[in-house]
Amino acid sequence: INAEYGDKLPPSYKSKIALVGCGPASISCATFLARLGYSDITIYEKENFSGGLSSTEIPQYRLAYDVVQFEVKLMQDLGVKILYGKELGKDFSIESLHKENDVVFCGVGLPSPKIDSIFNGLSTEQGFYTSKDFLPLVSKGSKPGMCGCDSKLPTLHGKVIVLGAGDTAFDCATSSFRCGANRVIVAFRRSFPEIRAVPEEVDLAKDEKCEFLPFCNPKSVILDPKTKKIRAVEFYKTEKNEEGEYVNDEDSFIRIKCDFVISAFGSQLNITESNQQITLNKWGFADVDSDTMQMKNVPWLFCGGDLVGHGTTVEATNDGKTASWYIHKYLQESNGLMVHDEPQLPNFFTPIDLVDISVDFC
Repeated sequence: INAEYGDKLPPSYKSKIALVGCGPASISCATFLARLGYSDITIYEKENFSGGLSSTEIPQYRLAYDVVQFEVKLMQDLGVKILYGKELGKDFSIESLHKENDVVFCGVGLPSPKIDSIFNGLSTEQGFYTSKDFLPLVSKGSKPGMCGCDSKLPTLHGKVIVLGAGDTAFDCATSSFRCGANRVIVAFRRSFPEIRAVPEEVDLAKDEKCEFLPFCNPKSVILDPKTKKIRAVEFYKTEKNEEGEYVNDEDSFIRIKCDFVISAFGSQLNITESNQQITLNKWGFADVDSDTMQMKNVPWLFCGGDLVGHGTTVEATNDGKTASWYIHKYLQESNGLMVHDEPQLPNFFTPIDLVDISVDFC
C-alpha cells in the first residue's frame, strides 16, 4: 500500500511504531502494519539474529531457520527496520521507546525460567539445564547461519530426566536423543490425559521412545559425593484432591537414577524499572484486553506471544496480527480519523497478482 499510495495517505501513516523483540508476534504485527501503509516501523532485537523463540528454542527438525528468515525477509521488503543488539532493560526501556514513538508493541516472550528450589545453585557442569539454557544451545549447534558462531550441540549421555509436560518439555526430550542421551524420561505432576503439549509433540516423543512418568513432583536431587554431579532425583507421588489440585503424597516417593536433568517448568517475566508499564494478571502474564492485545492501563502499549500466555508460534503470530489492526485503529483515531471495529487487514500481495491468467471458454 505504502509503495503505491504513500503520498496520498494521511500524515498519521507516518506515525512512529516500535516493536520489542523480533519473534513471531512482532514479525506478524510489523508485517500487517506495513501492509496497511505505515512507513516508520522499527523492531528492537537483543540478539544478532531474528526469529525470537522460534529461532532459539524450537529445534531445527521442527521449524527450520530458513523458514523463519523467509518471513523476516518478506517483512523487511515492506520497509520494516530491525536494530540488532538492542536489549530491553540495558539499551532502552519501554518508557524511553514511547518518548520517541507513538506506539509500542512488546513481544519479548518470557525470558526467565521457573526453577524448583531444590535445583538452586546447580550448573550445567553438574548436569542441570533449564530449557532456556538447553534449547538455545541446540539451536545454535544445528541451525546453519543463525548466529555466525562455531557452536556445537550440547553433549549428553546416559539417562536424561525432563521436568514438565508442555511443548518446550517435549522439545527438550526429543532434542536430548540428538545430543547423545540413551534414555529420556519426561516427568510431570499431572495425569497423562492432562499433558499440555500439542498432540503431535507427544506423538513424536512416543515414536522416539521417550518414557513418561506422570504423577511425580521433584522432592530432592542426589549428587555424587566426589564429582558433585547429578546422580538421581527423588520424586513425590502426586494425587488430585477434592478441589481438583495436585498435591504431594508425603508418604510416597520414588528415586530415579539419571545423568542429566532438564527443567522445563515454564518461564516468567521479571518486572523491573525498564518494563514497569506492563502489569501482570493473576497467572503472571501481561494484563491485556484479549480482543485487542492492548494493555488495559496503558493505551499506547500492546503485547503478544509468550508475554500474554500464548506460547506457540501460531498463537503468537495471531496475536501480532490482531494487535496490528488495533494499533492502526488507535493511531488513526488519535488523529481524528475513524476506523472500522471489524478488522479489515490486507492480504499478501505481489506484482504477480496483477497478471491476468483468466481463460475464456466458448
